[in-house]
Amino acid sequence: MAVESVKAKINGQTYTLTREGSTNQWKGTITAPEQSSFNESGGYYPVEITAEDDAGNTKTINPDNTEDPDIDLELVVKEKVAPVITILEPTSGQKTANKRQKVIFTVTDNDSGVDEDTITLQLAGETYHVSSFVKQSVSGGYRYEYTPAKDLPDDEYTATVNASDNDGNAAAAKSVQFEVYAAAPTLSVISPTDNLVTNQNTVQYQATTNGATLEVRVNGQPQTVSLQGGTATGTLTLQEGTNTIVSTATSETGVETELTRIVKVDTQEPVIEAVELSKNPADTGDAIVITVTVTD
Repeated sequence: MAVESVKAKINGQTYTLTREGSTNQWKGTITAPEQSSFNESGGYYPVEITAEDDAGNTKTINPDNTEDPDIDLELVVKEKVAPVITILEPTSGQKTANKRQKVIFTVTDNDSGVDEDTITLQLAGETYHVSSFVKQSVSGGYRYEYTPAKDLPDDEYTATVNASDNDGNAAAAKSVQFEVYAAAPTLSVISPTDNLVTNQNTVQYQATTNGATLEVRVNGQPQTVSLQGGTATGTLTLQEGTNTIVSTATSETGVETELTRIVKVDTQEPVIEAVELSKNPADTGDAIVITVTVTD
């Protein structure tokens, strides 16, 4: 008797092999599956071989029934596409007043999957692993969120994420730079002085600040001031009576510093209501007491 045919079956695809001359070897070219075998049962694709002789007798072997340990019927397939890292927060160049700025990122891999043991976040000189993150499943991987356990001092920071898939493909590291700036801006109002009393309906304003913006309101009404090089100038419009001037400096990250000045406007002349002379007429050389009643 003689072998008539040999076939190999892998991942549902059957390949017919060709005898090598007059030898007992049969060969063929197969195409490896497009997906990694990592998620297959046992981590491999089973190979099934069926041989048939010219009498119609067949023999089929696969990983479940082969008795020869030297026969390799387990095809391991590894992908070559690295996972994808996307940093969602903070954005590049972001400035924040939040001393515990979250770092939110995703790692996805649509084949062998994300190897969570390889995921790291480097921030402020420390390296953090999955156990430090809040995790949420997303399509093809995970979304991770890290919140610093203690306040970050005002400074510039770089957050760097690394990850690999289960077939050992390392993703290109992703980094984002951001700045923590939680300090309140400085603010000094030079003019007007507090509790100033004036008979003018306007007053010159001058202040210095390292804030990004400066808002000035008189009795709740916005005033126009120019802020250049850290110095603000302008002319404020006042009303008769007590005026409350509120200056608010705001940093790039939204932190505010507020100062209040009180200015009183009095444009009414005094009213002389009465003048009384103790003697009138008086003798030469007499001492005369003059009494004046004045209101304002």
